[in-house]
Amino acid sequence: MPRRGSALVFLTLEPLLAVALYSVGPVVFVPAYVGWVFASVANDVLGRTYQGELFPTSARATALGGITIFATAGGVAGLAMEAALFSVFGAHWTPVRLVAAAGLAIPVIVAVAYPETSGRTLEDIAPDEAAAPQAGEAIRIDPAPSPARGR
Repeated sequence: MPRRGSALVFLTLEPLLAVALYSVGPVVFVPAYVGWVFASVANDVLGRTYQGELFPTSARATALGGITIFATAGGVAGLAMEAALFSVFGAHWTPVRLVAAAGLAIPVIVAVAYPETSGRTLEDIAPDEAAAPQAGEAIRIDPAPSPARGR
């Protein structure tokens, strides 16, 4: 299965199974929990691979660092949202289900905005516009203008 298709499957399963964890009885809880853990780990692995391929090699580390910052901020926002909803509902069950269900927007965004990366070269997916010189190429360095030289 292509990366994007796999990502869509697990990005959909993770919030659905998280909602199920807070909605089902004890008989279904263990299978839902095992499935949720599997989907969560799959999203972590697939997400890092897939997201990294969307950026040129020269910017990949910076982009993945930025993604980590936004993911952390999103986690904090989700906890804050759950806390605010707790004051409305008086219990954790409904707020957790609502916050988890909001995660169903992510596969929609991926389906609409992300390209398929499997079977394509990194240059096709995310070309490096400031390509480094190849071995043996001369590197030309222009001197900076200097007031002493009258430039």
